[in-house]
Amino acid sequence: MIDIHVHPFKEWTPPKIVKFLDQVGVERAWLLPFDDIEESEDLIPTEYVFKAYQDYPERFIPFCSIDPRRPNVLDKIKTWARRGCKGYGEHKVSLMIDDPRSKAVYKLCGELGLPVLVHIDVPLPPKFDYWKNPDVKRLEKLLIEYPDTIFIGHGPGWWREISADADKDPARYPTGKVKRGGRLDRILSKYPNVYGDLSAGSGLNALKRDPEFAREFLIRHRKKLLYGTDCFNTSLLDFLRSLKLPKDVFEDIVHNNAARIIPIE
Repeated sequence: MIDIHVHPFKEWTPPKIVKFLDQVGVERAWLLPFDDIEESEDLIPTEYVFKAYQDYPERFIPFCSIDPRRPNVLDKIKTWARRGCKGYGEHKVSLMIDDPRSKAVYKLCGELGLPVLVHIDVPLPPKFDYWKNPDVKRLEKLLIEYPDTIFIGHGPGWWREISADADKDPARYPTGKVKRGGRLDRILSKYPNVYGDLSAGSGLNALKRDPEFAREFLIRHRKKLLYGTDCFNTSLLDFLRSLKLPKDVFEDIVHNNAARIIPIE
């Protein structure tokens, strides 16, 4: 298995992460930094991620992440790509998802072959202090504008769109049965350069709110969905197993799709 969403938080050192991966049966993990100039704490520098990769090259696949508002961001991304970073993200900054500074990053990542893992939030009033990359409607234009860039959608603003009534419900974590015909079904079917990151509470909530629909959705988009945790537990894995998916569908989600995006060397 490949876990495509792992952060080396302070309390989760690389050796501790490797031990967890062993316990779960995960072969590799995409290791993600986090950078936002408006955050004073909990930043995860790319340098730290890359050092973890150097210590455990057989277990971690390193990503880079530099806030697009920092100086010389494009040159820095090029440098990290030359050093061996295989993707960009988690892209989780206090900007609109189609801010021109972010768009320059997306374009470069397409040229460098770096998939972009992007946290997407809901379109909320400015007073809300957790406002990262809204919103998924703007993402569609980016998928067209940057066809060579692989985008991996993640977060509440992405996963609430599994239901066709998302625009009528402002909740970041909606509940109740999924209404068929959601924006995600269309986006995943229409655009070859977008995938869905199932990690965190947002991904699990989208599936658990309607298990019958979730099983159909996972089978329908088996080639476009990626297993990840964004936390150190087996809640998502346990739920996926409870659905008794066909073996080849399960393997696509927990391994094959990720290995196709970033081949294991």
